[in-house]
Amino acid sequence: MPIQAHSLIQRWPYAYHSTTVTNFRAIIGCRRLRSSADLLLGSRQTALLAVRREVTTPVVVDGIAVEIRDQQPLQEGHIAFSPGYTFLDLLAELNERVFLWPGDASDLVDRGRAHYQRYAAAGAVYVLRCPTQSLLRANSATTLYVSRCNSGAPRSNPRVGYAPRGPDTFRLLWQATFGPGEIKELSCRGFAILPTDTQWRLSTDPEAQWHPMWPVG
Repeated sequence: MPIQAHSLIQRWPYAYHSTTVTNFRAIIGCRRLRSSADLLLGSRQTALLAVRREVTTPVVVDGIAVEIRDQQPLQEGHIAFSPGYTFLDLLAELNERVFLWPGDASDLVDRGRAHYQRYAAAGAVYVLRCPTQSLLRANSATTLYVSRCNSGAPRSNPRVGYAPRGPDTFRLLWQATFGPGEIKELSCRGFAILPTDTQWRLSTDPEAQWHPMWPVG
């Protein structure tokens, strides 16, 4: 049975995203999250989309400074690919998407916390939070994808084997064959418009104060 929007909102009332100081300034201006492909296609830095990125790379797009995040957690050796699906296919999908983490008013899913902590160890992290209902209203529920894994950080172990990746890793909300409680990741292709009630804090500390992204009224 497909996941209904109201079920997603009830289980995960908030969606979270982390970004760098540089990208936070760019997001304030354009009011949306843009994928690596949306930023780089047609620019002089398209080569960054063709390979797994070892480091976060500063670039200038349309006169605006942004940083393209590294993909160090993306380890091909941990992946079991679906027949006909390749590492380059997965890389293209990841570059085409912007990602958010589901959560509630106090915190986000555990995979998201680990993601934030990884980047916080390297410097300041801006955490964005918006009501899931507002996110769906701004972008339409028909454009939201859900995943049961952290798609860009596959991990394998002797008990469960390799991490599966393939065309069904990303499911449109209305095509999902699993329950909302199994969702570990949200994504949109190309870009995601941020609703006006998006908030931010400069910390991964759940006790830190939230601030509005844009003035109200």
